[in-house]
Amino acid sequence: MVRPLRSVSIEEINCTVNNKSYYKNKCFDTEKELSSFKSIEALGPKSRENWSEDFANLNWNDAQKKCNSLGMKLPSLKELRDAQKEGIMKDWKDGYYWSSTERSSSYKELNKNGNEDYDSPGYQRNVRCLKE
Repeated sequence: MVRPLRSVSIEEINCTVNNKSYYKNKCFDTEKELSSFKSIEALGPKSRENWSEDFANLNWNDAQKKCNSLGMKLPSLKELRDAQKEGIMKDWKDGYYWSSTERSSSYKELNKNGNEDYDSPGYQRNVRCLKE
């Protein structure tokens, strides 16, 4: 049985010829680099690289606008909680962080110690945006 050929990019050929690993349109010098890339990729939103820098003292509407302007999103309460459980929040500022999770006419928030609260959109809180 004859298998169909797949197309190969010039970059993949150059990578292979130079004894490098090729994965998802990227060339890696070592197996260690490739392994590191795959483990970060597997973490998804839990990876530190998927979070923005810290923005302080924004109300909910401004937080939403800030994240949108960065091509990112305001994280859900679950995503914040996952970041807290994985230790990603340990170096973040003290205080609460806005989430996109709504409760009545207010929004849920979480601090780095895992305490949950909610406030009206006019309050100022910390913000971290998440890659979509």
